[in-house]
Amino acid sequence: MKSLITGKCRETLSAADVAFILEATGNDANASRGLQALLCDAAERDQVLDDPALMHALLNHPGCLDISTQLFFYLVVRHSLVASSLDDRDVADYVASMLTAFASADRMLRPLPHKDFATEWSVDLLCAIADAREEDAFLLRTHLANYTLFMTGLFPERIAQRRERRAAPSVDYYESMGQMSFKDASQCRLAAEFELRRGAGWFGLVGGPVRFP
Repeated sequence: MKSLITGKCRETLSAADVAFILEATGNDANASRGLQALLCDAAERDQVLDDPALMHALLNHPGCLDISTQLFFYLVVRHSLVASSLDDRDVADYVASMLTAFASADRMLRPLPHKDFATEWSVDLLCAIADAREEDAFLLRTHLANYTLFMTGLFPERIAQRRERRAAPSVDYYESMGQMSFKDASQCRLAAEFELRRGAGWFGLVGGPVRFP
């Protein structure tokens, strides 16, 4: 399922990402081979990515950084969530992967790339789920969960303003909808088939809403 979002930002570091990490952590060229080998070890890589020097370099770089979107979002999400006492790398990786995917407006609004169906309304997604076959219903549920997480985490003010002007649902309503959608998706047969019940970050999100600082 190419359209399914999974937490794999930490597994897709580019050569430019490694160069940025080397510079930010103060490693010289002689240490680059050792660091690249270290980044191949998942546990050691996670420790490196938690280095505050990386976030400092990200925030204080004077120009455009030549790093991947995946690394950018992972560092921002991971360090922001840790500062908010949510210390779960799988959740950070999942959220970063979702932000990377939704950086494309087309991807954000098209839950089923193989079909000509695009919407920004949760009610449209709920109607589509009711009429969809199993695989499409699974993709639609995960998309609804991701979309509500995206909107409530990044744009709660927009939801609140829409509620004030049009008597639309509240942020709490969308958070509950997203939480339930994650739960429904995680219990689907396809979640087990694609080994998504662990590692995708879902269970860290099912327990409650995630707000981005």
